[in-house]
Amino acid sequence: MAGSGAPPPPPPPPRVREARDDSRRVLLSLDLNHFVCDRVRKRGDSATGAPRPQAPGAEVVELEHEYVVPRPHARAFVDRLLRDERFAVAVWTSARASNAQALLAAVLTPEQRQELLFVWGQEQCVRGAPELAAAAAAA
Repeated sequence: MAGSGAPPPPPPPPRVREARDDSRRVLLSLDLNHFVCDRVRKRGDSATGAPRPQAPGAEVVELEHEYVVPRPHARAFVDRLLRDERFAVAVWTSARASNAQALLAAVLTPEQRQELLFVWGQEQCVRGAPELAAAAAAA
């Protein structure tokens, strides 16, 4: 409410983007770790921890336990894919969904994140599901 002094409501949680006609688009699922960005843990094996990485031409983002280093031209590359009507772009990562959102916020613009078809974290990964292996083999 205006004038109530209450903080604005938090942004909505990540969701699957409202699909345009994606039935004829090629799905490109980008691996967040090592393709869109690189993660460097702050604590190394030594007592001093890992040094801040150098990334010429890219802004290194510092999170609580790690540095996020965007890959060179990652934002421009993702932007080009999102603008190309031949592709539906998604992100997959082995990171937890909450970490994935922080990593994406460090690398992509809010507009780019909204245009992603989906973002899957480790919660969507299934290990050793025989029915999935059988379905993949039959395809």
